[in-house]
Amino acid sequence: MYAQTTNNDHGAIDIGLECLGCIGDAGQATCKMFADGLCTGNRAGKCMRAAMVDHAEAQAEIILATIALMARTAKSGRDLRAQLPKIEKIMAATVA
Repeated sequence: MYAQTTNNDHGAIDIGLECLGCIGDAGQATCKMFADGLCTGNRAGKCMRAAMVDHAEAQAEIILATIALMARTAKSGRDLRAQLPKIEKIMAATVA
């Protein structure tokens, strides 16, 4: 789980995770897959697509959080790099 900033402001990843539906306002996990550490890069990509449309004002934070989620499950830098074209496709389809 990601820690919130100490001044009670949400960090960029926290904001993105909230928009993705992974955590709630207080930082607690609201998605069982996220809470159990089972969120895969493919699943994060699907959540990203919906979040980018629903929360257009936080697109940068959503992208950052999605990359962070993908990095959690990547076995290597090469695995993470292989996920980046998915993010680019979603961005091309949803960025205003």
